[in-house]
Amino acid sequence: MKPGEWHRLKTANKFMDVVVTEEQWAQLVETHGGFERLGYPQAILTAWNSAAYDQQGQRLFFHGGGHFDYGGNEVYQFDLKTLEWSRLSDPAPLTFQPHPEAHPRRWLPADEDGDGLPDSPPSAHTYDGLVWNPHTQTLWLTSQNTAYPENRRPEIYLVWEFDPATGEWQSHAATEDHSFGTTVFIPEANQILAITHFTTSNDIAYLYDADGTEHPLGQVQGDTMFGDVANLFRNPVTGLLYEAHKQRIYRLDVGGGWVTATQVAEFPSSDELQFATSFEQAGYAYNPADEKFYIWNGTAEIVTWDPDSSEFEVLWNEAPYGAAPADDSYGVRRVFDKWVYLDDAEVFIGISGPGQLPHRDGGLWLYKPGEGNPDDINQLGVGKAVLDSATTESLGFFVPIEGGDRNYNSTIHAYYREVGQTDWEPGIALMRIRPEYVQSVYSLKKSPNGFAGVISGLEAGTDYEIKLEASDPDGLRLNGEPAVQTLTVSTREVPAAQPVDARTMTVGTMAELQAAVDAAKPGTVIIMQPGLYQGSLTIRADGTEENPIVIRGADVGSTILDAGGEDYAWRIGGDHIHLESLTLTNAKKAIVVRGGGTVGVAIRNNYITDVGSGIEAMTGHKDLYIVNNILEGRGTFPTTGTSDVEGIVVTGQDIEIAYNTLSGFGDGIGTSHQTELNNIGINVHHNKILWGADDGIELDYSVRNALAHHNFIANQLNGISFQPIIGGPVYAYENVIYNTREAPFKIKPTNTHPDGVIIVNNTSLKSGFAWNDPSGHVSNATVNNNLFIGSHEETVYFSTTRYFFSEFDYNAWSQDGFFQNYDGWGRSFSDFQSSTSQAQNDVLLEGEKIFASFTPDFDVNGFEVFRDPNAPDLDFSLHPGSSAIDAGKRIFGLTEGYVGDAPDIGAFEQGEEMPDYGASWTAPQ
Repeated sequence: MKPGEWHRLKTANKFMDVVVTEEQWAQLVETHGGFERLGYPQAILTAWNSAAYDQQGQRLFFHGGGHFDYGGNEVYQFDLKTLEWSRLSDPAPLTFQPHPEAHPRRWLPADEDGDGLPDSPPSAHTYDGLVWNPHTQTLWLTSQNTAYPENRRPEIYLVWEFDPATGEWQSHAATEDHSFGTTVFIPEANQILAITHFTTSNDIAYLYDADGTEHPLGQVQGDTMFGDVANLFRNPVTGLLYEAHKQRIYRLDVGGGWVTATQVAEFPSSDELQFATSFEQAGYAYNPADEKFYIWNGTAEIVTWDPDSSEFEVLWNEAPYGAAPADDSYGVRRVFDKWVYLDDAEVFIGISGPGQLPHRDGGLWLYKPGEGNPDDINQLGVGKAVLDSATTESLGFFVPIEGGDRNYNSTIHAYYREVGQTDWEPGIALMRIRPEYVQSVYSLKKSPNGFAGVISGLEAGTDYEIKLEASDPDGLRLNGEPAVQTLTVSTREVPAAQPVDARTMTVGTMAELQAAVDAAKPGTVIIMQPGLYQGSLTIRADGTEENPIVIRGADVGSTILDAGGEDYAWRIGGDHIHLESLTLTNAKKAIVVRGGGTVGVAIRNNYITDVGSGIEAMTGHKDLYIVNNILEGRGTFPTTGTSDVEGIVVTGQDIEIAYNTLSGFGDGIGTSHQTELNNIGINVHHNKILWGADDGIELDYSVRNALAHHNFIANQLNGISFQPIIGGPVYAYENVIYNTREAPFKIKPTNTHPDGVIIVNNTSLKSGFAWNDPSGHVSNATVNNNLFIGSHEETVYFSTTRYFFSEFDYNAWSQDGFFQNYDGWGRSFSDFQSSTSQAQNDVLLEGEKIFASFTPDFDVNGFEVFRDPNAPDLDFSLHPGSSAIDAGKRIFGLTEGYVGDAPDIGAFEQGEEMPDYGASWTAPQ
């Protein structure tokens, strides 16, 4: 191996070769009855579990499970001499034990010897509570927290000892169960130090002798160690003990009958390092060559810490995918002691993401320490720019990065002009994608490392020149593309009204319609005469781009297809099918676009009413065009909550959803789980959503270059959802969100953390909190120039979401009160600003008249009062005296054309007229 290189260890057998099989589980159930298991044995490696290393025998031991990850409690070994996996014990039978204060399911190991104690430990997350005692040649376990299958502490507190030679467990009496416990072996004393972190202010320490005798040391003295999950580690040269928590490292001194903690380092912020990791879950291994700890959390990168200088450095890795640990592997960020230094080989070994690696071999990686980062690590290597997506009014671009720019200070700006023109217009500042922070569990590949962005507001069917300018203060790598790249590309044509070689058929009955559909070929135009057609139809024939198959009603109000309560009215399974000017009613789903993924389907000018769902196109489609339809579901206002009835739901690429009017669905417009086609280039604009039960617009599962702009969303549970975004950029700008029960924006993790959200110049009006954002982890988010109006008497903004590499600034709030985000809070706006690194240019509008000719009524009326988006007095243009005028931030390409010193905050510049939203016609009476 070369210095700085990773190598995936080829093992003699695979981890999955030695795990408990389905047949063995069945035998346990048959023998003991009532046995329950959940999850699979690889959770021992991927869940919140540690490892223990026998340096003399060169063996790694693994044990754990817990919560809902895994119910078994067997022990596994990896022998570094033979490179073999083996299982050292079988899982104990679990017996159901009811408890008056427990959750309904309570499964614990049996007491078969009748001594009143379980025969083995419960399946639990070990955290850092697993350690090897070289004197007893046994494995010790202190943590029994988050036992299987629910979170609970055991009734009897025990410390467990496992003998690999016999495969037997032995218990020792303990005072604590060492919740979120940390452990380390102290060779000088032949003792194990264990610390329980059950609460953030209750760090209790104990020493355990080789025979299990417990020595309570009481509460840790000195500096307070905040946080429950932690990692206790030792410098093998100096013997000093350290414990890493979420934000800091403490030195621990044992003596005088207690433990004293002294803070010795504070972790740099993710913005300082340009690298995000969970330090409290990482592995800490010492390299005697440079006298630094190498901190690893399962990715291709390592952070070093010098205990003498307390300096931190990220060791970046530019190996191609597959040549280093993948940052999207399940189990990343739960390393703990599954990371050790091998003195003889002078390499590190660790485990990362065994559940995602081929054949589930255990995910063992070797790393040979090098001499730090190369000299050009911060110079941008630019790849060849490509057109990434196109609709009738937008063009998306992707520029790959071929290494470098690890200080993340480079930019790429896009300019555009129509072919034949001379002046360039500012298009967009492409977003730097951070794929390393997308914890995707989905089968499709996420965006590679690069820049991406969308230029919108373009003319349909027009040729454009695009200029992409890359800049890096550190310089560009000479082996990459030049700083300026130029592309000539075109927006899509609006689907033609007539085929080039049209063959028109007129039908007046259901039988004639069915026959015409069955006989349709490229260029066929089927005109449905006014009348009532009853039943449902499927078209599987393909048209072409020049000669689509067109099915058109002679008059939308009187050409009616009644599906009679069937699953669908129309099912489209072919390419280049146009469905136009029809009334579709009485179906579970009005239109279903299916097949293996269609190309060029257009659905426009239709009236969809009395249906469960409107238009469903979830199998991955290209060039889908859904424009100028009216869709009416069966929901009534103010019903709210999650719902599986959708107005319009799509997946695929180059999809346009525009100028539709919707009401009465769960989600108004949305994207769904990806198929074999990534969700890229989905453009949702100028729609009007009157009311619904759940989210107005969902951009969920979008990969990149998706956008929702110039939409009017009213009377929904949430406005726009990003749950999740897999890399981005995904844009929401110049939308009006009027009367949501919960929040204007839902940036919420599901199985993966949202990454790459840009929310700019929107106007939100609602009762209660102006924005309530209780969520998880989000990366690479930009929230600028938004106007937030609420009515809560005390709380204005409440967020528990942890944002990385994100900017929240230049927003305006309607009133003073309590504000809280991830790094600050205050009982007033000014106190909040003084406590947080964000919001320094936010504006408070309390006491002002915000709009020129409209006054919100949320101070006297709540969500249940319907707000009519068609009301003639709606005008959200700012009052001439508003502090939100000229208080925004210029955002390249998105805020061009502003008047004054700077852009205004909100969806409209002061005096600007609101655009037309929704269908250009009204529903038939």
